[in-house]
Amino acid sequence: MFITLRNVSESVNVTQPKFRSVSAHVSFQSHVQSPDNNFAQSPELLSMAQPGGSVRESSRLHIDDLKVTSGRLHINAPGTYFVYSSMHFKPRVGTFGYKLWEHNISLNRENRPDETLAHSCHSCFTDCDREVHTSYTGGVFQLRHNDLVYVNVTSKDLVAFDGQASYLGLIMIASSDGA
Repeated sequence: MFITLRNVSESVNVTQPKFRSVSAHVSFQSHVQSPDNNFAQSPELLSMAQPGGSVRESSRLHIDDLKVTSGRLHINAPGTYFVYSSMHFKPRVGTFGYKLWEHNISLNRENRPDETLAHSCHSCFTDCDREVHTSYTGGVFQLRHNDLVYVNVTSKDLVAFDGQASYLGLIMIASSDGA
């Protein structure tokens, strides 16, 4: 079996895919929250809530054969991955200062500038008439050993830190021998 995959920056050939149980599903949390517990007040990097929290959360969250480094999923095993993310935005209805907000899945690779793997953009040109906007994005990517995968958003104060709606996940589809 021979498959050609197209990545943002390169083409990669994968032969004889092998199964390896590598996956993660993590939600986002804010270290600083407003009194209504919905909006982050700090523009700091989104941090991941890891397994071991509440019973409700821990049933969904997991990290298998990966680690979290500075709010990023650290890839240990090179291969082809399906990477996905959802962000739950809660703009304040009525007086809304933002006109455009973005949700990106990004890649940090040694000795290379960060690159956007997947991108989603939302807008509100007049008064926002909806209280909730959910962004979904994802794709299939060739990842290498020591790659760091993370989510960044503009307007972090609009993110609803709800583990059911704001998350990052990935699953290895096929392993590869090269890095």
